[in-house]
Amino acid sequence: MARITALYSRVSTENQAEEGYSLDIQHDRLEAYAKSQGFENFVHYVDPGYSGSNLNRPQMQRLLFDIKDGLIERVIIMKLDRLSRNQRDILYFVEDVVNALDISLISVSESLDTSTPVGRTFISFLGTFAQFERETIRERLASGLDARVAEGKWPGGRVPFGYDYDPTLGKLVPNDDAECVRNIFKWFLSGETQQQIALRAGFNPTDNSRVKEILSADYVTGRRKWNGDMVEIATEPLVSMDTYEKAQAIRARRYEARPNRRVGNMLTGLIYCGKCGARLFYQRRRDGKYNVCCYSRVGSKAKEYMVKDPNCTMRYFDAEEIEKGVSEQMLAFSGELTSRIALVKPQQGLKEALRMRQDAAKNKLRKLYTLFSSSEAGADEELLKVIATTKNELDLIESELSMQNEATDLDIIVREGVECAKSLKEGWPSMTKQQRRIAAHTMIRKITFNEEEIKVDFLF
Repeated sequence: MARITALYSRVSTENQAEEGYSLDIQHDRLEAYAKSQGFENFVHYVDPGYSGSNLNRPQMQRLLFDIKDGLIERVIIMKLDRLSRNQRDILYFVEDVVNALDISLISVSESLDTSTPVGRTFISFLGTFAQFERETIRERLASGLDARVAEGKWPGGRVPFGYDYDPTLGKLVPNDDAECVRNIFKWFLSGETQQQIALRAGFNPTDNSRVKEILSADYVTGRRKWNGDMVEIATEPLVSMDTYEKAQAIRARRYEARPNRRVGNMLTGLIYCGKCGARLFYQRRRDGKYNVCCYSRVGSKAKEYMVKDPNCTMRYFDAEEIEKGVSEQMLAFSGELTSRIALVKPQQGLKEALRMRQDAAKNKLRKLYTLFSSSEAGADEELLKVIATTKNELDLIESELSMQNEATDLDIIVREGVECAKSLKEGWPSMTKQQRRIAAHTMIRKITFNEEEIKVDFLF
C-alpha cells in the first residue's frame, strides 16, 4: 500500500480567529501546497482548540501512531508552532519520529524540509523561536496580573490561610483564622518546632507543610514579592515585618544545620552505560566524593526495570573525571555553536527567495492573461487550468510572505545564541554546582559512557 502525505493543522482557542491561523486557512493552504508538489495521496489531521504546549492531542497522537505503523511518507504543516511550541517536543518529533522512521517534515511557511541538512539546522533554531514565542504569550497574559499588583490588589490563586477574598474590593481580608497565624509566628519565635506548632494549631502533626507555608508567606506582612521586588498589597498585615524577618532568619539557620543537605549532581538523569544501556548513578565514597556506577551492577539494590544486563562489566569511575570530560565537550560545543549560528541568516534569505518566486509567478500570470485575452485562446480549457494553478501558487507564496513578515526576525535569536554560547564559556569557572547542573540539563539530551569514551548528544 502506498504511503500517504499527512497534512497537520492545529489552533488553540485563543488563536482560532486570528488571520493566518484559522483551521480553514490552514486546510486550504496545506492542500494547495500538496497538490502543487504532486502529493495527491494526502489525509488531513486536525486538532481544533488544543494548546501547542505539548503533543498530547487526539489527532497528533493518531498521526504518531500512523507514522510508527509505516503509513506516512511525509508530514506537512503550515508553520512549526502548529506542531508544538515546546522545543523538546519539536526535536523529539523531528529526530525520534520523523528522521528515525525515514519520513520527512515540511514546514510550508518557513520553506523547510527535514530531508536536507539545511532543513534540519533551521528546524532546530526555529524550534527555539517557537518556544520563545510561547514565553512571549505567557508574558502578555501575565501583564494583567502585573496591573492588579501595581494597584495593590490580590493577583489571584488559592486564598491563603487566615484570609478571605473580597471580590468587590479585590483584596484579602482577615478571617477567624488570622489569630492562629499570629500565634504560629509567636510560637516559632519562642523556639518551638514546626511539628509542635502543627499540633498546637490543630493541624496534622505528621505533616508540617501548612506551618511551613504560613511561616514563609510574605503577604502576612501586607507586602508581597512580585517579579523580584517587594510590593505593597491592599491586605491588612497579620504580623509586623520585623517579626516576619526574624522568623525567616531562624528558618534559614535551621535549614543550614540540617544534615545531608545536597545539591543535585551535575549528570544525574543524563548519563547511561555504553555497555548495557542502563542508567549510571552517583554513589558516595568513604572520602565524601562520588563514583559513577551502572544500575546493572548493583543487583538487588536496583529496581528490576533499571537493570539491563546483570552480567554488565562496567567498572566504577570517578564522577569528577567524567564531569570534567563532559564540561570540556560542553565548552567546545558552545564555541562550535557560536560559529555555526553566525553563518545562519534564515529569515532574510527566505524572504528574498519568496519575493523572487512572487515576481516570477506574477510575470507568468500576466503573460497567461494576455494569451487568454486573444480570441484564439479564449476557450482553451488547458490554459484556464494553468492560470488557476498559477494563481494558487501565487496565493500560497503571498501567504508565506505575510507570515514571514509577521514573525520576529531570527537574526535577533542568532545574535542571542552567540551571546549565550560566549557567556557559558566565560562564566563556567565561577558557576556553582547547581548552575552547572542546570546548564548540562539545558544543553544535553543524553550522555553515553563506555569506559573509554564519553559521547555527549546535545539538544541543538
